[in-house]
Amino acid sequence: MNKLKLIVLSLIIIAAVSLRMLLTDFPNVAPITALALFVGIFFEKKYLAFIIPAIVMLASDFFIGFHNTMWGVYGAFGLIALLGIFMQNKINVISMIGASLGASLLFFAITNFAVWITGAWYPATFSGLIECYVAAIPFFGKTIVSDLLFTGVFVGGFLFAQSKIPALSRVKP
Repeated sequence: MNKLKLIVLSLIIIAAVSLRMLLTDFPNVAPITALALFVGIFFEKKYLAFIIPAIVMLASDFFIGFHNTMWGVYGAFGLIALLGIFMQNKINVISMIGASLGASLLFFAITNFAVWITGAWYPATFSGLIECYVAAIPFFGKTIVSDLLFTGVFVGGFLFAQSKIPALSRVKP
């Protein structure tokens, strides 16, 4: 990988960690979904699509705090990274909006299931599961907006940079 590309990609990762820690007062507003899609799309070494979001989450969770539904959160980001891998040859505005919305829905479904399965807040019944999902709906809008925004910034910004700086297009990380 060339040095310039490494610098640009590293800055995106540093921005993701920093933004996650700075945005803690805004529930469900974070760049990690976009980062997982981004790494899946642009990194040639696909194992990094799973490792980088996990490292970003661990680094920021160290300061923000750990919780008993981390398995659901990290698992959701793993599946979102897989979605990014499948999107690598289908990059356009419509497919990125679809991928971002799909990632938001995937995160919503998995993480709220994780909240329900812990049994701490909702009864272990089907109606308890539905209650959990309904209670999470107000946060879902923030997730969608956040994921669309950060996906646009990361993917769109990198594609724009590649169009202006040919060295960024030559080598895949």
